[in-house]
Amino acid sequence: MVLGIVERLLGPQPIVNNASILVFNPGVTYVQGWHRDVIQIPEDEIEDWLFSPERHHNSVQINLPLVDEECLWVVPCSHRRPNTDEENSASPAASTTPPSASRCRVPCRCGYVPARAVFYNNNLIHRGHSTDPTAARRTLHMGYHSATRPPTWHFYLLDADRLTDDYLARLDPTMRQMMDDYLACRAEYPEMSATWQRDFGAVAT
Repeated sequence: MVLGIVERLLGPQPIVNNASILVFNPGVTYVQGWHRDVIQIPEDEIEDWLFSPERHHNSVQINLPLVDEECLWVVPCSHRRPNTDEENSASPAASTTPPSASRCRVPCRCGYVPARAVFYNNNLIHRGHSTDPTAARRTLHMGYHSATRPPTWHFYLLDADRLTDDYLARLDPTMRQMMDDYLACRAEYPEMSATWQRDFGAVAT
């Protein structure tokens, strides 16, 4: 089901580019600042056109909760526009100073019927924030691209050196195909720094 939704959002041949689990135990205060996932780009090279609705952002991020949690906050539709003056002046680390009055919390509920997951463009302004002393977090955090389009900078999060022949031979057929597609795409687009250049080919046609 996850791959089917990824294909509807991005196109065929999904490639997983990262997977991790976000964890904290009850009693832990978890505060992450407001941000877009552009940490790989030097600050003086982050340009407004990267957030244009005409540009296809070949990446989708997924939070799949294993327990109920309410850590994710977002500014809806902010992935399709540059920052406002208010957002530029807000302190990223401030837990009480949001970048926009339109912010909202995204409750994430676990369960198989129906399965619950949050899919979002990681150019979106978002944060993780929980101060509930009784809460825990166990959330699968994944990212995908489509092999049919040039990648974004998020594609390079995966450590390709770990994809040895022995590792690949132990994967199930679906994951093996995605990893083969990943390596082929990595060979075609070896330089991460090209992905935020205007002539890279990321503009939708």
